[in-house]
Order: sequence, then C-alpha cells, then structure tokens
Amino acid sequence: LIPVYGQIIKNPMDLGTIRKQLEAGRDIGWNNLVYSHEDEVFRDVKLVWNNCRLFNRGEDPIYQQSLVIEPAFDILWALRMSCPDYKKYTINTNKPE
Repeated sequence: LIPVYGQIIKNPMDLGTIRKQLEAGRDIGWNNLVYSHEDEVFRDVKLVWNNCRLFNRGEDPIYQQSLVIEPAFDILWALRMSCPDYKKYTINTNKPE
C-alpha cells in the first residue's frame, strides 16, 4: 500500500477483499460470513468506488474508469435485485483443479 493512502482513506476496501469474503462461505460455513445481507455487499462495493475517487485525481485513468464502472455496476445490481430470489443468477467462479 502507498503510505499516504491510509492517511486519506479511513475505510479501505477493494474488490478482491469483497470476493474473498463472499467465497469464504464455502470454507468457514455460510452462517459465519462477514456479510449477513446483500446491502452490506453493495455498501462495500460503493466504498471501493468512493475511495478510488477520493484518493485519485480527476484526470487519473483509474478515477475516470470508476465513473464508467460504477454506473454499470448500479444497473446490474438493480437488475439482479429486481429478480425474485429464486431467479437471481450467480456467476460461478470455480476454476478447474
């Protein structure tokens, strides 16, 4: 981590950490997950975008990319959340052994 990052970003979060926390259910048990509700996942993903824009300058490519990725995420999240629970799809990230 960049030393100054911790001075600027008080609540760090990244997509890799979110993914690890979601996938941990297979190993630690689904009742022991860090996330107890979908809203918590949504909150953390939004935190990633906010931290990105807080830390980076407006002209930085990563800042500009966040302006494109966040609305796309919002659309996909809303689409998924509008589905009945039994029809929500998941993306299988299992990799071949």
